[in-house]
Amino acid sequence: MLRKNSPPVLILESDSVWDINIRPIMALLSKQLARFLQESDSQPLYQNKNKDQPNPQHPKSLPGPNDPWNSPHWDIISLAPCYDSLKSPTPYLRYNDPFAPPLDTSNLSTPHNESQKGSRILYRSGGPICTTAYAITTRGAAKLLTRTAMNLNAPLDMIIRHMVENDELVVYGTVPTVMAQWDYVDEIGMGGAGSDIFRGEGGEAKGGFVDDADMSGWEKVMQTNSVWTVKSGQRHASFKEMALQVAWERIFSGERDVEAFWEMGDLE
Repeated sequence: MLRKNSPPVLILESDSVWDINIRPIMALLSKQLARFLQESDSQPLYQNKNKDQPNPQHPKSLPGPNDPWNSPHWDIISLAPCYDSLKSPTPYLRYNDPFAPPLDTSNLSTPHNESQKGSRILYRSGGPICTTAYAITTRGAAKLLTRTAMNLNAPLDMIIRHMVENDELVVYGTVPTVMAQWDYVDEIGMGGAGSDIFRGEGGEAKGGFVDDADMSGWEKVMQTNSVWTVKSGQRHASFKEMALQVAWERIFSGERDVEAFWEMGDLE
């Protein structure tokens, strides 16, 4: 990014997942971010000399024609944190989103406990955990390259959280999150196979296919036509139509049901 002076880049890890309606969701988020920056009187983090960008001295001119995400105002947009909190005492914005489903917020802190069906909350992050999906500006990338050089072994998300807490990074997020981590459904012999982060004694990876594993979940798979789900513990994540879960319906479009597919001789 720094060598090419890139515009903001979206980084997706291999276990990231999103709603099938991701395009209108992101377009709406972009517009609401511009509104939030205006209402909170946000000032650019640096002087932008690009004439096609908004004038850094006049935040009310947001957004610029070639920068709908108003990148001079942030370092990172966290799209799939496992955990996050509101940057106190900053404001937040609730906006209508028809693709936002209900979210169980009984154990979440303000403003998350005010999330409701058909709306999202856009907020200044107090320090996200997990780098499953995030957008980052060139300035944000420069900050992270500089900071991580001082501790090459530390997890990136913990460095980001520490920098946010010390006002070294400006990060925004939403509840419900726009993206999340996917995992395999239970009882199909793939517990923990979606990630190699957690390891057992001696460093061996946990999970993966196990011969004597409980396979009772395959009956449900045949009914739902999906082996995927949102990873447990992601309390900020909820989708109306998770892309992987509806893949069968979208791809096969009623050509044949899942049982007939598996009964084909070469797929036993």
